[in-house]
Amino acid sequence: MPAAIASTFAGQHMIWTLTNQLVRQDQLVEGIALSVPETRLLDGVVPYAKPGSLGESLLAWAKEAVGDRGRVELDIAADKRADVEITVGNEGARFAADRRLSIFADGWNIYAGPLGSAPSVIPRDKNPLGPAFAGCLAAAEVFKHLRGINPERGSFVDQLAYSLLDLQTRSGWEDLPSAELPETLSIGQPYLVGAGAVGQAFALALGSVPGVRGHVTAIDPEALDDITNLNRYPLARIVDFNDDRSKAEIVAQYLRSRGLTAHHVMKKWEEFLRRVDRGDQLPELASDEAIFRFDTILSCVDDTDGNFARHAIQNVWPRMLMGGSTHATGLRSSVSIYDVPSPWMCLKCHNRLRDPRKELVALVDELRGLSQVQRAAWTSARGMSANEVEEALSNPGCASVGIQQLADYVNRPGDPQFSVGFTSMAAGIILAAQHIKMSIGIAAFPTDRGCSNFFYFLHPSSRWFVQGANPNCTCQTEGRSRHLRLWR
Repeated sequence: MPAAIASTFAGQHMIWTLTNQLVRQDQLVEGIALSVPETRLLDGVVPYAKPGSLGESLLAWAKEAVGDRGRVELDIAADKRADVEITVGNEGARFAADRRLSIFADGWNIYAGPLGSAPSVIPRDKNPLGPAFAGCLAAAEVFKHLRGINPERGSFVDQLAYSLLDLQTRSGWEDLPSAELPETLSIGQPYLVGAGAVGQAFALALGSVPGVRGHVTAIDPEALDDITNLNRYPLARIVDFNDDRSKAEIVAQYLRSRGLTAHHVMKKWEEFLRRVDRGDQLPELASDEAIFRFDTILSCVDDTDGNFARHAIQNVWPRMLMGGSTHATGLRSSVSIYDVPSPWMCLKCHNRLRDPRKELVALVDELRGLSQVQRAAWTSARGMSANEVEEALSNPGCASVGIQQLADYVNRPGDPQFSVGFTSMAAGIILAAQHIKMSIGIAAFPTDRGCSNFFYFLHPSSRWFVQGANPNCTCQTEGRSRHLRLWR
């Protein structure tokens, strides 16, 4: 990493995000050797860092974040061997490595390609979003190299020039668009529903922007209870797991440290809507909440509850609603807008509710198609009684113990989606970029492109999608009418 780039906000955000993502690839990345010039850490790069050098601050964060689960060392020796070598800028190879990649970013824009191919300029923009995304892109390449990918299903980065300003790729760095952020950025008073992997990434990206101001209400019912999730939560540290801290509190604490105000609620969204005591919420927001008026909601909830939370979010018909999420297929990060006055999908018709009754009938039919030995193996693997299930299948109309066991299985929480940290971090960055663009008057979702954008890490690329509304959804009838009454 050249000293001239290491002393810039872009350079430091690239190396910080990359280090934070790599150290969290538990049981995959065995160690990280950082070759970082001696330079002063800039404000706002590493959360909660004390004044000091960039290298020592990265080591300190890695220790706080994952403890002894990851090994990070400052090492500038050129005789070391590495599986992958990532250079920030156009520095030459320093390690013997199986795979090499050069990354560069400035403002909204990102580049990745072979060593020596990065733009030969010094980044000047203090916008951290492009640099943070570049770190995610490099972390994904390390992940693919160490895990291995089928050439028919994925590929490594060849050369990629990508901009968060329009979420599109270009043939080269010189063709990317640019725009400056104002010195003071007001992001309004959004509600962040879901403070898990994507929600924390959104907060981290937003709070890293110099001069950002606003008020965020973070809502999430869960505490950090499984330390294996360190790989997904970019703001979480070992101490947070030891203290069973709530995800919403972690988000709010970080945002406050960056000059924003924040209110956190350890509740499900549906429970939050029923609250009487608004705690330390801003009085003007508490007044609007009392009449179910919510201006801007950012949905970062998953579908493990059958999409009930997503439907409850849409059912308050906010003025503006966006969502960020990840998808296992293609290692995808996505962001969507659910604009009720538009012809696009709302959050409800984008995420249909599960129907447990239909699922139970389908499960009974499926089990009847198996042999008794196969059914016994299926029920045993799920902790059920084979005899009681057999009785239920012979007489499904009765309210038997076996039917209740099958119903409980159908109604279980959804299986967690496979996720790795860089997809969640990227989704949060893109969501923050879209929200910031809207805040400064830049069209985040151009009508000629669509309502959803996906970035694919397995085949590094970006695509827009137009998804029309379901004509049978309430967003086309009473939902649209209520939205117009609230916001016209």
